[in-house]
Formats: sequence, C-alpha cells, structure tokens
Amino acid sequence: MRMLDSMRSGIAGTAEVLYPVNTFGAPNWLDADVVARTLRYLEELPPHRGQLVGGLFVAADVVLPAMLGARPGLPYVPLERRQEAFARWYKEPFSGMGQFVGALKATLAMSYFGHPSVVSYIGTRKVCERPWDEYKVDVDVNFLVRDREAQAARAGGRS
Repeated sequence: MRMLDSMRSGIAGTAEVLYPVNTFGAPNWLDADVVARTLRYLEELPPHRGQLVGGLFVAADVVLPAMLGARPGLPYVPLERRQEAFARWYKEPFSGMGQFVGALKATLAMSYFGHPSVVSYIGTRKVCERPWDEYKVDVDVNFLVRDREAQAARAGGRS
C-alpha cells in the first residue's frame, strides 16, 4: 500500500509542476484528473510494464525531493522549487535527470491531453474541416464512462 501512496504522491507532485493552476483558462492537473487517469492507465498496462512505469513515479516521489534537500514526498517540496528544478533539468535533455523528467512528462502527457476538457480547450474535439479528407475523426468524449459501465456490467455478470 505504501508503494501505491508513493506512486500517487509522485504523480501528483509531478503533475502540479507540469500542468499547474493557471489564470489563462487551460485545465490544470486537478481539472484533468491526472492522478486517477494515470493510475487507470497503469492498470491497463501488462503487469511488468505497469510496475516499471509506476516505479518511475515512486522514484520521483523519493529521489527528486532528496536531490532538492527535502524529505521524501514530492508534494512536500514547495511548488516554486520543483518548477525551478524541472526547468533546470529540462535544459539538459541528455543528462540522466533530463531523461528522467522527460519520461515523467511523456507519461503524464497521455493522461492530461486525453482528458475531454483539455481536448476541448486545445480545439481538437471537432471533425476535420477538410472536405476531401475521407477519414473524418470526432473524439468520443464519453468512451471511458461507457467503458467503465461495460466493465462493471461484465464483472456483475460473472458473480
């Protein structure tokens, strides 16, 4: 259970840096429900892959605060210190820390940019405007809701 708590803490601490509360109207990490969506994503991965990616966030929760001279628990480090550290590490993309925070960002980007409010905010939730394009794509914003209902129905049918 401690690993899951540490994973949640690592996801939350990283997401708060990458997708902070803002004044220009973009959905933040709380609006996009990044922690729950990322945990759901990790559950969908094959077990060994989910454990590896989950370990990435556990490491973020333990190692990053230690590097910043704080106690374990990424959210305990003040947001400004985390933002400065991430900005510094991003400037060195080929360093170990640059690779590490890049992996955190890439993983959370899937959860954040897949949320319907973010998709709507950036304007990709519409059919392609090209009349000659035979592959028009419309985003199904209720897929996860229907998927959860279908899984619950299947689980209820097995009992």
